[in-house]
Amino acid sequence: MNRHYIKTEDDINLVLGKIALSEQQLLSQRHWSEEELSFLALLKNEKRRQQWLTYRYLLAEELGEDYRINYLPNGKPILIKPQYFLSVSHSFDYVAVAISKTKKIGVDIERVGKRILPLANKIANSTEQQHFDTKDNFVLHIIWGTKEAVYKQYDEKKINYFNEIIVEHIDFEQQIVKVKVEQQNFSQEIKAYYYLYDNYMIVVSVPILF
Repeated sequence: MNRHYIKTEDDINLVLGKIALSEQQLLSQRHWSEEELSFLALLKNEKRRQQWLTYRYLLAEELGEDYRINYLPNGKPILIKPQYFLSVSHSFDYVAVAISKTKKIGVDIERVGKRILPLANKIANSTEQQHFDTKDNFVLHIIWGTKEAVYKQYDEKKINYFNEIIVEHIDFEQQIVKVKVEQQNFSQEIKAYYYLYDNYMIVVSVPILF
């Protein structure tokens, strides 16, 4: 299994796994529980099965074979043993897994490409378009990945992705993004770290005030 660890400044273990093995090769890498195999059988798409097996393999490597997961109605995985915070994302040939003992987190990974440029008006709201060059592919991927990560972080709230997650500042030197979640009765400042690896944009968000 090809893995790459990314060091963040917070209590987060962020690991990338490259999907380089076939489904049968992945199945041979460890002992899979009956529960895991039953869930795998429900997945019909071959790439999705590889992604799922890869992230489960990474979890076993990081947490040990006796970890346990439940799923929310929206499909989000929740670690119940150990009781850590977990977020998972996948894109093409990579899976990103973020784990924290103390902080609720969100992670997103996207392969960088110009396919998102025509979607700039659906990704960045008017405030963000005033502050950032959303015609810049790199900048738009940071905004997109940040919003996706924060949206996952606050999955229990009905947050409007476009208007209520607001990217306020991007520190291109430190690779840190200042974000705000703003609702009528709720406001939270977030910071997110972004990384470019093998032409993939990875963003992980944490609920910490600047």
